[in-house]
Amino acid sequence: MNNFFLILIISASILLQLGTAIYAFYLFRLTGKKPGWILISIAFVLMIFRRILALSVYFHDKSLCLSINNELVGLIISLLMFIGTLAIKSFFEIFLENQKKLKISREKLNELNKTKDKMISIISHDLKSPFNTLISFSLLLLDNIEQYSKEKIRDFLIRINQSAKKGLFLMENLLNWSRTQLGKIEIYPENIDLLEVISENIMFLELSIQQKNINIENKIKNPFNVITDRNIISLVIRNLLSNAIKFSYIGGKIVISVTSKNDVIELSIADNGTGIEKSRIADLFTTGKNISTPGTDNESGTGIGLPICHDFLNRIGADIKVVSEPGRGTIFTILLKSAKINGNPQTN
Repeated sequence: MNNFFLILIISASILLQLGTAIYAFYLFRLTGKKPGWILISIAFVLMIFRRILALSVYFHDKSLCLSINNELVGLIISLLMFIGTLAIKSFFEIFLENQKKLKISREKLNELNKTKDKMISIISHDLKSPFNTLISFSLLLLDNIEQYSKEKIRDFLIRINQSAKKGLFLMENLLNWSRTQLGKIEIYPENIDLLEVISENIMFLELSIQQKNINIENKIKNPFNVITDRNIISLVIRNLLSNAIKFSYIGGKIVISVTSKNDVIELSIADNGTGIEKSRIADLFTTGKNISTPGTDNESGTGIGLPICHDFLNRIGADIKVVSEPGRGTIFTILLKSAKINGNPQTN
C-alpha cells in the first residue's frame, strides 16, 4: 500500500514539474525569448529525470530509501511552483496586453502628429492660394472698377467666385478629414434623392466645367431615392466630380450613372481623362500614400480627397472602387451596400 501511495505522489510531482517546465518554455516565447525561462525549463526537466531515476533504483534493488512524507513535501513544493508559474504567466499576459495597447496608442499619436503636420502644410500652402487670389482680384476691382469693362469685371468676378469655392471646398475637406482622424463623425440617415444631390454638385462646380468645356452626361433622369447620410454622399460626389474635372482634358466628357441590383446601389462617375497608373491605384485611398498630382490644366490638390471619401463611405456601410487605365480615363463607383431603396426606382 505504501508503495502505491509513494508511486502516486511521485507521479503527481513529475506531472506538476512537467507542466511547470512546459509553462516556463511558453513564457520563454511569450516574453520575447528571455533565456532565464529556458534555464528554468531545463532545471525542471532535470528534476523529472531525477525522480524517474530514483523510482527506477528503488524498484530494482531497494537500496534507495524513499519516504512518503518527504515525497509529499516535494509534491506540495511542485504544486506551489506550478501555481506560481501560472500566476507569472497571467501577469506577463496582462503586461504584454498593456504593452500592445501602449503601442497602439503611440501609433495613433504618431498618426495624429502626421495629420497635424499635413494640415499645417495644406493650410500654409494650398489654402493660402485661393485667399491670395480673392484679395488680389478684389483689390484690383476696388481700385479700378470705373476703368474696367463689364467683360473684365465679369472675368474678375468669375475668378473670385472660383477661388472662394475652392477655398470653401478645401476647408470642408480639411475639417472632415480632421473629424475622420479624431473619430468624431456623426451619421444622420435620411431619405434623399441622388439626382438632386448630383445636380447641386454639378452647379457648384459649373465654372470649372465651363472653363474646360467638359460635357457632363447625367444618365440619371428621374428621382432616385435612397436612405443614407446626405452630407457624406454629397461630399463624396463633389470630391469625385472635382477629381474627374481636374484630370479631364479640354472638351472631355464625364458620365454619371446609377444602377440598383439586389439592394445594392452603384453610382458611377466616369471620365475619359488622363487615367491612373496601376501602381498608384492601391494607395489612392490611403492618407499619406496618395500623392497629389497636377491636373490637365495644372490644377493643384492636397491628396486627402479620396481618402476622405473612402473613410466616410466606410462609416455609412458603403464602399468605393476604381477602374482606370492611363490615357483612357477613370471610373469611380460608390457602392451603397447598406442603403435602403424606397419604392422601385428605375435603372439608369
